[in-house]
Amino acid sequence: MGKSFSTKKFQKNRAAPLSRRLDYAVQKLPHCQHYQYITDYRSLLDSLQQYAKINHIAELLSLVEHPISAPSCPKWMAGGWTILQKFNQQFTELQYYRQSDSPDARRQYLTRFQNRLQALGWQNLPDYWANIGKELVEDWSTVLEKAKEQARNFLRLDIDLPQNSLLPGKQALNLRVKNPTSVIAEHLQIQVQATKGIYWNIQTARHQLLEGSHHTDLHLECQIDIPGRYLIHGELQAQDLDGNPFKQPFNFQITVAESGRIYTEPAYQPYVTGAGLGNDRTFVGRTDLLAWLGSLWRQPDGKPAVVLIGQRRIGKTSLLNKIKRDGLERTRLIPVYIDTQEIGDTGELSFLTAVSERMAEAVGMAAPILNAAPYLDFQHFLTETKAILDNRRFLLMIDESEAIFQGKFGSALPPFLRSLMQHADYPTLLLFCGTYFLKQVAWDYSSVFFNTAQFKTVSYLSAAESAELLQKPAREMLEFDEYVLEQAHKLTKGQPLLLQSLGANLIEEFNAVVRSGEERSNYVNFNDLEHATQVLVKQQDNMAFIDHWKGSDTATHRVLSALAWATDETNRPQLDIDGILAAMRENRLDLPRKQVFDIIQGLVDQEILERAGVTYRFAVPLYRRWIAWRWEPITVREEGE
Repeated sequence: MGKSFSTKKFQKNRAAPLSRRLDYAVQKLPHCQHYQYITDYRSLLDSLQQYAKINHIAELLSLVEHPISAPSCPKWMAGGWTILQKFNQQFTELQYYRQSDSPDARRQYLTRFQNRLQALGWQNLPDYWANIGKELVEDWSTVLEKAKEQARNFLRLDIDLPQNSLLPGKQALNLRVKNPTSVIAEHLQIQVQATKGIYWNIQTARHQLLEGSHHTDLHLECQIDIPGRYLIHGELQAQDLDGNPFKQPFNFQITVAESGRIYTEPAYQPYVTGAGLGNDRTFVGRTDLLAWLGSLWRQPDGKPAVVLIGQRRIGKTSLLNKIKRDGLERTRLIPVYIDTQEIGDTGELSFLTAVSERMAEAVGMAAPILNAAPYLDFQHFLTETKAILDNRRFLLMIDESEAIFQGKFGSALPPFLRSLMQHADYPTLLLFCGTYFLKQVAWDYSSVFFNTAQFKTVSYLSAAESAELLQKPAREMLEFDEYVLEQAHKLTKGQPLLLQSLGANLIEEFNAVVRSGEERSNYVNFNDLEHATQVLVKQQDNMAFIDHWKGSDTATHRVLSALAWATDETNRPQLDIDGILAAMRENRLDLPRKQVFDIIQGLVDQEILERAGVTYRFAVPLYRRWIAWRWEPITVREEGE
């Protein structure tokens, strides 16, 4: 026995904290293996260890949810189990701690629990057990004091079923999980139970991380053949970053019924996926922007110049066509539209001739003939129009304005246009329209050109405008589920060409069914949208994607490809700068940190990426999918070699 137990070590452990003394006891217990009640004693020591090693409120709350019960044991051990039972009896004070909505309320719960512990009596226990009980109270009080100083929100999740009306057949069931707290949830899992009449292809869905005040949709797959009402039961599980578990059962009633009417192939494709929209049949939105322009141009004095910038295919030309068609109420402006790409010849004579011919046509004059000195001739023409205009003015809308500042029409044209912008003698207001290149022009020409112009971004459509864009052209052809409209906006961010392309793909998909001799409903469900989305991503000629990709350099391609491959819309939607750099290194797409930072900021300015705190993600999820499919890292590496 002397060789096994060092007196010096034993005395040292007597002065150690309770958790260390218990560790020492467990370590030496095998030497007493012949003792009749060694198994019972080991069970007691293990239980005491759990209580003695509490260092954080999360560990304490875990005990609250799973308290230890006392087994039958020899009388001399009963004191140890009595200690644990006394603590367990106080756990009711913390039952509603997690549900408290404010740090102050949590501190009150902790204080009351602490007071109850300190009021525990140990008079009827042997001193040995009583001292252990007092020591546990002291240790736990320290943990509670620290928790009160750091009182914070606890994880709470809400689960909802956005779409509870389904069609018979195979389909996706989408459950929305919301995190209304400020606590990050991780390892989310939804598990549904077996349901009579529902055949589950996928009945478990997972999501890695859900930040506070965000939501995510988790998708299950099932087959329902018989119309009727079904009750779905399941459980949502998750935890916070400290490992504190969260569980919530749920049940939802769904209705499965035939919807819509029989689809018939239309006489024409209602969605427009080519040039800018030239009529109101498919034009939607931009109400706020049009109102702002009208208010600006109704000012009684001044000549406000406007620069509209935005991505290619975002709807800038369609907006100019709308102004050209309808004008702007009470502005007394005559819209004149010029597309620089339609002017084949170079030089200022070609540009000014095109402008003067359009202006003359708008007011019913004969087109002037401009000679070798076109600026003087054009000024003279404008002076002649004033008598016909009767205090009205031209609104010269120049689409694809980049060509002017890239020198297509000579170096003298920008200063001349500036004179048109500023001088009251010329009855002309200017509206420039183009890409973000015009912002760079504004910096380069800051002292001589755009210093008086007002910039406005033509951005993505809102959720309501996106829904209208999908519904308006095909109102007599398709019926859209509300959830489909919501998801279409989420996938496209309201990019008009992508929405038009999705609609066109849906029409083609439905037409293919009819042409094969089958019959189907005109109701567009989530499965239809998913299929149309897959087709869209793999279309080689989708200019919404190609225009930006071809307009970007190889360094930008490296950043976009790495980010597209390292993220997805469900489990890892965004990365910070360090994460993007790590993804680039992993795929051998390395670039200097400063260069990557500058590229990312440029992409944010162009609304290709969007910032979420310190992280970045694709603004349009479909663009991320297209890059991940078409431009994987190995292809981008070869592009730069």
